[in-house]
Amino acid sequence: MRSLGVVERRLGNYDESESLLREALRLHRQTLEDPSLELAESENALGVSLSNRGYRVQYRDPEAAGPIFDEAA
Repeated sequence: MRSLGVVERRLGNYDESESLLREALRLHRQTLEDPSLELAESENALGVSLSNRGYRVQYRDPEAAGPIFDEAA
């Protein structure tokens, strides 16, 4: 699912990309142990997608891409 989200992002379909990446992240959080490379990759992919959509990379804004990047680190 994460791969599909990345493809949609590259095609410029940011709404579909965000939806797929959020679902992939939700599933990874339910099934993977923290921390894991898969989980970090999903968090990073969502952060990139949000950033590409124009969300600010600010750390105090819960709607921004910054908190997602923090989780991936």
